[in-house]
Amino acid sequence: MNLTAASTGLRCGELQALQLKNFHGDYIEVEKSYDPIMKRLNSTTKKGRTRRVIIPGIVKQSLETLIDSNPYKDQDSFIFFSEIPERPTHGEYVNLCLDKAMERIGIT
Repeated sequence: MNLTAASTGLRCGELQALQLKNFHGDYIEVEKSYDPIMKRLNSTTKKGRTRRVIIPGIVKQSLETLIDSNPYKDQDSFIFFSEIPERPTHGEYVNLCLDKAMERIGIT
């Protein structure tokens, strides 16, 4: 998720809202955002419009690997899935993973 964020500039809620149907190989379609407080998808993004975001090859490969490992195969399933099918990975968990990775390479 951090790699996708760094490569695309998507907001956390937009990344969390990405579903399998939004992945199109060379680009992702950003049409919704996820509200972690209400634990639901918003019907649109913050700007209220759908957009296509081109992704670099390494992001495409990483997303394909993640999608292949996704236990939920429905097109409405989240790309960044969690143990609960109707909820994506929690944003705080993603931040924690980034912090740990940064510590491992000496960034405090």
